[in-house]
Amino acid sequence: PASAATQDAEDEDIDEDHKLLLKASFPLLKSRNSGVVLAVCSLHYYCGISNISTRSAMGKAMVRIHRDRREIQYVVLTSIRSLVRECPSAFTPYLNDFFVKAMDPSFTRKTKLEILTSLALEPASIKAVLKELRTYVRHEDRDFVRASVCAVGRIAELARIVYDRHGAQHGTPEEARMESDAIALNCLYGLTTLTATCDQDVVVGECVVVIERILLMLQSSSLSSSPIGVQDPNHVQSMSLTRLILLLVRALATGEEEHDEDEDDEDDDDPIVDEDLSKLKNRTVLLPQFAVGPAVWIVGELLTTSTLSSIQLYNVDTSTRSRMKTEILRLIAAGFPDFDSNVKLQCLHFASKALLAMGGGSTDDVILCEHILSMGRVDLNQDVRDRARYESNVLHMSVGLTHETDALSTAVSSENKLTTEKAKTMLLALKPSPSSIPLDGNGQADQNSNAKGPFRFGTLSSLLSHRAGEAYLPLLPWGQKDSPSSLRDPPKEKVEAQEVSTQAAGSTSDGWKVQKGKPTTGFYDSDDTSASSSSDESSSSDTSSSESETEDDASESSSEDESSSESDSDSPDNNLLIPISQPTHNHAVANGGIAPPKSSSQPIQVEDVNESSSEDDSSDNSSGDEESTSSEEPFVQSAPMGQHSNGLLQMNHQPEKLSSHMARQTSSASSLAEGFEGLVMAPLVVDNESGLGSGEADMEKDSSVWKQMVRPELGGGLSVKARYLRGPTRDREAKNMGLNPDSASCVCVQIVFENRRSDSGTLRRVRMIQRGGTGIAPKRVIVPQEVGALKKDQMSAVVLGLDFASLSDKDGASMARFDIKSDRGSNSIDVRPPLGEMLQPCILSLTKFDTIMQRFKGIHQKVVSTFKLNSDGGGLKEEYKDLPRKILKQCNLTPMERNNGWKDGKCNFIALSPANGEHICVIVDCNPQTGEGSITICCDNALVSNSIMDLVKPAVGKK
Repeated sequence: PASAATQDAEDEDIDEDHKLLLKASFPLLKSRNSGVVLAVCSLHYYCGISNISTRSAMGKAMVRIHRDRREIQYVVLTSIRSLVRECPSAFTPYLNDFFVKAMDPSFTRKTKLEILTSLALEPASIKAVLKELRTYVRHEDRDFVRASVCAVGRIAELARIVYDRHGAQHGTPEEARMESDAIALNCLYGLTTLTATCDQDVVVGECVVVIERILLMLQSSSLSSSPIGVQDPNHVQSMSLTRLILLLVRALATGEEEHDEDEDDEDDDDPIVDEDLSKLKNRTVLLPQFAVGPAVWIVGELLTTSTLSSIQLYNVDTSTRSRMKTEILRLIAAGFPDFDSNVKLQCLHFASKALLAMGGGSTDDVILCEHILSMGRVDLNQDVRDRARYESNVLHMSVGLTHETDALSTAVSSENKLTTEKAKTMLLALKPSPSSIPLDGNGQADQNSNAKGPFRFGTLSSLLSHRAGEAYLPLLPWGQKDSPSSLRDPPKEKVEAQEVSTQAAGSTSDGWKVQKGKPTTGFYDSDDTSASSSSDESSSSDTSSSESETEDDASESSSEDESSSESDSDSPDNNLLIPISQPTHNHAVANGGIAPPKSSSQPIQVEDVNESSSEDDSSDNSSGDEESTSSEEPFVQSAPMGQHSNGLLQMNHQPEKLSSHMARQTSSASSLAEGFEGLVMAPLVVDNESGLGSGEADMEKDSSVWKQMVRPELGGGLSVKARYLRGPTRDREAKNMGLNPDSASCVCVQIVFENRRSDSGTLRRVRMIQRGGTGIAPKRVIVPQEVGALKKDQMSAVVLGLDFASLSDKDGASMARFDIKSDRGSNSIDVRPPLGEMLQPCILSLTKFDTIMQRFKGIHQKVVSTFKLNSDGGGLKEEYKDLPRKILKQCNLTPMERNNGWKDGKCNFIALSPANGEHICVIVDCNPQTGEGSITICCDNALVSNSIMDLVKPAVGKK
């Protein structure tokens, strides 16, 4: 009741129109359209009331729509990632929905991981997320494992904050701190174990960075003023430090080893040292450079300061610890020139802390420390050089340096001398533990949100993390005062004069109003004049009707007036006028898309589809050539694409006015298809008995033989076969897909998907996905649209467009790889056009053909093979007559004889090679009585001749 009263009080503070907008849009959260749900959530987030019921409804709706295709899922998850930082309570009940699944792509896994870490705000959610992370760190994706390791460190930090808050609320701060420390120690133990079992260096390096943060967080707790100490009965911290020292020695020793190999020393190697180094290499991996710096820093804190003095290493006394420090200093001095700049900075700091802790002197450790500092003072990197000179001056003025002190400042003898205690305060003081949790901006991000701050979630700019041109519209600041209500209220003036003018303009006996002289508009265009006039009439006649209903009536009446006005003089009285709707055309369905209807001066009538199609055809045939030519022009030119200077995409901003001639030729029927230009339709699905459409006769002629790509027993009942398109059919399909049909590298492949499941089930989401390949890969691929559903014994024909990067005369050199996926599984196919399909047409006369044949006299220029036709069943004459057609099906050759026939027992073909344009002549000689004959292929390239022979000869034995 209290929350309901608070919500009612908040509702009273907003305007009625604002309240109506929020109330009317709230039910749209149940929409099945992901874009609608995302837009409603954006509206309520930025312009709505922040209460529990609204946030829970938004969270529930966004979690529901994120279970979609991977593209939509990524957009929704990116929006959730932005929202979960501001209002995590909306998504906390749905924590399990963001667990990573086995089939999630890499970008989805990383986004879900960020959401999970942001939702770990309760003790139960922290334990659930850590349990999931134990599985994620064993994933095969290396980048995902690194992100999971970083998430472990962030959860350990969040656990301390969450448990401290709960302890303060329940009055048990000590028990809460012990629980958070136990979680941190468990994370520390798991990461240390991962460094010992993982063989990937970048993953181990990420573990070292996170281990450093957790160790410093635990030590800051033990060294604080709070009496609560870190309870570590299993000595997890000691084990982690021991592992870090081993990894650091391995990284530094490898640098020293590479440095020694460059020198030409002939001294005998120590077998004991080599054996120890080999054991160390077997137990550890080589740390990457980004992890060596944190390892040097944390080990330096252990060996030089009292920060980690409470951690006792196993079997390590004071003398052993001193020897460890000496060995690490020696390794740093040996490999210092080869380190990265970040590692050099930490090595300089390690040497400074070690020298300051020893208080100077002339021991070996002091000499090593001064040597490291001297190398840093002459380093090529400015940051390293400045840092080394700064710390060297501090040490020289406090404890004093003995070697290479000419360029250093002298010690001050006055009372303001830099003492050792001040130097220790500067270099050895307790450092705050680093954190991976983002800091609060204290309102700075909100102040600059319109300029350089975050973008509105759900927009393209938010998805790309940068402003997407001029299309992004930032949120305007809240107004200081409400806008006048007259901007939103409908006009209340009486329109008797408009009614009189409307009646004078003309109306039919059945109530249809006519407006003459009105220009034709597109399907998606709006007419403000007709809408306003009709809304005034409806408001005067029936004041109880709503504004939305008035606008719908106005749009319908304005469209119907065009049909009525044009049919006054021509149409008979028995024509029945109907509201504008999309007519059905057989030719549009056959082409697999929406085709524009031909313009006509007759109004739209309600009649049978077949009768309408036949009457349209008859009327078009009876019209003159001039009229039929101009009838198609208004559809192309009536809605030109306007230039929108501030938009990301070129949109049709404002349709241009039609000329008087085009306006006379354009009717209400032609306006129905306006706005549908470039519309991509789903592939057509038909039954096996009905075939693939009425246009298959030409496609059957201009195509190769079918090739089975996926067998149904291997594809879960999905059968996939393909063939290559040629000639005019190829040119037409290439133009439809936006490819250049004149390019020799352009290939069009017709693919047929068929459902041959034995259980009468339906195949869903049949699609093609391109994957990488070898050889000559295509520079452009037009993948067909996804087939939503294929029922039993149904098939769908699609066309795949390929434009290869280059041409080759080698058979099978060009290749494109795809995955055929459906709900039953995935199959991989290779589309490798043979050389016979890449041949280019060549139109020559018989005289020119004989001239070219006279050039091929060399042995290497001719390839001859004999054959004998199959005469089983007495069909030798049919085989002889059908032989040219079979050869053309196997290879894209150009026949020299008309109608692909024989001439004097010979059949000649010619083509051009795709890369070099060389002539390829094919002569088939056959005896019609015996069926014996020969195939002769002439070309300057012997490899091309043999490849063509391998393609042509199997056609002789095929029926």
